[in-house]
Amino acid sequence: MGIIAFDITETWDFSLASDESEPKTIFHLGHLDSALAAFLMDSVADYKVSDKGKDGSTDITFNVFQRDRELVKFGVKGWENLSKADGSPVVPTYRKISVGGKVGIRQGLSDESLDFLRPYFSEIAKAIEAGNKLTETETKNS
Repeated sequence: MGIIAFDITETWDFSLASDESEPKTIFHLGHLDSALAAFLMDSVADYKVSDKGKDGSTDITFNVFQRDRELVKFGVKGWENLSKADGSPVVPTYRKISVGGKVGIRQGLSDESLDFLRPYFSEIAKAIEAGNKLTETETKNS
């Protein structure tokens, strides 16, 4: 058998480590297609070299929070058991989004849905990023 193909249609469930409620909030996460993943990974840092020669400074900017927000926007495919403070359920809403010109139109969470998740962007984004890589076992079996 050759290498294992990466299935971008696959989804998996994830819950926050800090979630001690029962039932837990379950996030349904999914892979990013190659064009979208490349665009988001490239958008994490801006690197600029000064045109003033060796005495000029180099600027590096990391847009980590924005990248995490975008990973959540496109990587969260749904959830269960997410409630507002008053106990009413939060239902995810989606919209079609034009991404980076050449990447095209993708479906992602609406801004309203993202606002409910803001405190958890970093943890959810890490789970999405980890799920978008081959595991050690998958790499060995390739």
